[in-house]
Amino acid sequence: MSDPPVRARIGPVLWAFVGVGLLATCAEPVYQDYTQRFPLGTQPETVSVPARFVGTADPFAGSAAESFNTLVEGYLDRGHGPITIAARAPAARGNSAAPARMEALRQRLVAAGVPASMIHLQLASEGQPDTVTLSYERYTAVLPTCGDWSTRMDFNPLNTDYAGFGCAQQRNLGVMVADPADLATMRRPAPSDTANTERVIREYRGVGLGLGGQPVATESNKNSLQSAGDQNAASGSTVGTGATGATSAR
Repeated sequence: MSDPPVRARIGPVLWAFVGVGLLATCAEPVYQDYTQRFPLGTQPETVSVPARFVGTADPFAGSAAESFNTLVEGYLDRGHGPITIAARAPAARGNSAAPARMEALRQRLVAAGVPASMIHLQLASEGQPDTVTLSYERYTAVLPTCGDWSTRMDFNPLNTDYAGFGCAQQRNLGVMVADPADLATMRRPAPSDTANTERVIREYRGVGLGLGGQPVATESNKNSLQSAGDQNAASGSTVGTGATGATSAR
């Protein structure tokens, strides 16, 4: 028996490929949200301000006070971790003014509103002998790059998002966010105030607090039947008051 012709053997294979292609075109495309196509990232950066001491003069006197105030405002607004006061370690013990200068800057930071527990003093082996550096860590947003208009917007039979859809939204969000660290992780919730929560609930329910903190019903603390009765008394109706509708005999 002779072998079938080549065309007869290739035909079923070609039809199989055609069928697979048709199924692939009918399959629903995988949807990817624009927040996944254009993710917002964060990266840490160190903000540092040098304080150069010349004799006993204040390193942040005059126009230099603005740099100190900017440092404190930036730390209180977006700083994470401690604020570090670093100076070069003295060559001989007790033969340096660095500890006194660091302590003076620490007291100045506390007076400016920085919590004392968040100030870290550090002696380093490197650095200028007459310079004390104040530094802290903050986060900046890594923004997506927009401007991809390669997709044909006049022909979109699958009604999919075009290439740059949502990029401007993500970029604007990254520019406007107060603290980019919030993009990486949520903030710790503040401790709840139980007394304030109870006060708000009592005011909402119309129950105030009298002498000794005892709850006192106010005029607004009426049930629905009482309120309906007051309204019906004015209108002459008995609907909603629980009355049967019978009138008294004269």
